[in-house]
Amino acid sequence: GYFQAGEEEQQIIGEIKAKKPDILLAALGVPRQEKWLAAHLGTLKVPVAIGVGGGFNVWAGVDKRAPLWMRKINLEWLYRLIRQPWRIKRILVLPVFVFAVVFSRFRPGR
Repeated sequence: GYFQAGEEEQQIIGEIKAKKPDILLAALGVPRQEKWLAAHLGTLKVPVAIGVGGGFNVWAGVDKRAPLWMRKINLEWLYRLIRQPWRIKRILVLPVFVFAVVFSRFRPGR
C-alpha cells in the first residue's frame, strides 16, 4: 500500500531488508515507484526490482485488460485512459520522466 515518507518508510525499508526478497514489485504509480526504487535500491540489495504500476489491479481482477486488438497495436494505455480518465496527468508525466532520465546521462561531469 501507500506509505508516508519518514518513519513509516524506514519501517517498510527495514521489513524489505529483513525478508531479503529476490524480487521486489513496487506499485506506487508512475513516476513515484521508479523514483522510490532508484533512491532505495542500493540500500535494499534486492537483485530484481520492478515498478509494476496498475499491473497488480489487472492481476487481481480489479481492472480488466484492454481488448486483444488494442493490446496487439500497443494501445492498452489508451484503453486504460478512456476507462480511467483521472489518469491523464500521470500518463503525461511518463514521457517527461523518460526524457529527464535519458538526458541526465548526457550531462557534463557524468
